Amino acid sequence: MALNTGYFHPRKGWLKRPGKVMFEFLPAMEPDLKREEFMRKLESALEEKSIELLQDARYAEKEPNKLLRIVFGIIFLGILAAGYSFLWFKTADFIKQQFNALHFSNAERAITGNLYIKGFPGPMQIVGGDEFIESREGRIKIDGFLIEGFPLPFAPLRLETRKITVSHFRYPEPFIIDSAVLDFSITGLNTIHISDGLITSGEFSATPEGTVIIPQNAPPDITLNVALQNHPALVQTLIEKNMVDQRSALFISAGLSAFMRDGVVNVPVTVKEGTVYAGPFAIAKLPGISPDRFLPAPVTDTPPAPSP
Repeated sequence: MALNTGYFHPRKGWLKRPGKVMFEFLPAMEPDLKREEFMRKLESALEEKSIELLQDARYAEKEPNKLLRIVFGIIFLGILAAGYSFLWFKTADFIKQQFNALHFSNAERAITGNLYIKGFPGPMQIVGGDEFIESREGRIKIDGFLIEGFPLPFAPLRLETRKITVSHFRYPEPFIIDSAVLDFSITGLNTIHISDGLITSGEFSATPEGTVIIPQNAPPDITLNVALQNHPALVQTLIEKNMVDQRSALFISAGLSAFMRDGVVNVPVTVKEGTVYAGPFAIAKLPGISPDRFLPAPVTDTPPAPSP
């Protein structure tokens, strides 16, 4: 007779396990066997069957635990999915609110169309229409943009824009950026870490890397390193658009060449008192951003008329 009682009440131990004890009578042994052969066959048959009964006991004990783990796993995944769904849509609502409330302290902002957010349950895709920002110095027009990424802390994001038109009222022609792509992440609510990107304008391109901090009621604090590719094409464009004269162009080219290493010009871009500097050159004046002032930007079907 084989049995599995040793699994539930071990010989060397005081701990007893609950479960079903199994007894099984084995087939009768052949008669007229010698003592040694009889004991060998008996021991082999009992050991083989006892091991089988022992494995059955272990499996029967683990089966409820396995089922319990499956149930708890399903509950955990359900809670996780519900939490992710709540976070996804809550983040989408927050982005829409902040986007519409974004206001510049010394510039006008207008948008064409509402912000559109899609992609659930995958990466969030934020699609925006045309943006117009106008100050006393000039105007910026962005022909739509896309931001894509998961709405999770420190998750990588990507910004893609179509054409960006930068106009200054002192110059007859605008400066055109064909497209911009930025890979970045956000910490807190106001710090943007740019890890890579590509900004192109004709044959000229730039790759930024660094940090942008956007405080309330103040211009952004920018600390970037921008790698310029084919900077002579940029200088030539500025000349053709009458933004600089030949003498100033030579000065700019010489200044940028001082930052050249291995054919690439690495220029530090910083902000001092609201003015953007590329190396030693002042290139733009930034408006202050006031996200705490919930003044919705006007939604228009046509771009705003330029200031007189």
